[in-house]
Amino acid sequence: MPFDLIFVMDILNGVVVHGIKGDRSRYKPIDKYSMIVSSQDPLDVLKTINPREVYIADLDRIIGIGDNLSIIGDIAKKWKLIADIGIRDISDLDIGHHYLKNLVIGTETANMDLILKDRFLKDDIISLDIKNNKLLKKDKMFPDDPKCFLQYLDGYEINGIIILFLDRVGTETGINIAPLEIMRSVSNHRLIYGGGIRGLDDIEALKDIGIDGALISTAIHKKNIPLNLLQ
Repeated sequence: MPFDLIFVMDILNGVVVHGIKGDRSRYKPIDKYSMIVSSQDPLDVLKTINPREVYIADLDRIIGIGDNLSIIGDIAKKWKLIADIGIRDISDLDIGHHYLKNLVIGTETANMDLILKDRFLKDDIISLDIKNNKLLKKDKMFPDDPKCFLQYLDGYEINGIIILFLDRVGTETGINIAPLEIMRSVSNHRLIYGGGIRGLDDIEALKDIGIDGALISTAIHKKNIPLNLLQ
């Protein structure tokens, strides 16, 4: 099975921003940081990068201060796309699937009942949002230990699972292989890693333990991973 490199865009107030450790108060427009793009407009960024697959986090909707759904809809017409739009209830699933096929259901905003009732689950991706090695969660029904939740999800047909270490996002601190090896051993699902990837050595380390893909942004914008590997 090929290893999927998925380009990440965080969108806030209609522009692409650079994410750091999940601390959204510190996010700045991407063109102030990137060595690749000179625009903060989502479509301009994608035209420059031209990735095979894109992951979008709609930060306005995740926070609850608006949305970027029209932009997401435009992107979905031209690129293979998965998106976290801050799914909180069934109506959010219906709204999201009006714009794209593959939604990301994050533990930060969702609940167990929502996952159980998602009739699109075989198309959707569940994101284990992790901070300080514990699941960042809204619902007390979700276990604190990500490994336990992975074991539980093995009973469901899901498009894939993202293991997102939010406190590593944008830091280039690398990956912690040991917990990932354990998570890989307890799950039969497609697993996608996100958070802190520095370059090709980290990608190879993920491949070696059987991870199926990675979310990358900072390493692309700093030219630590060749652009053509995304295209």
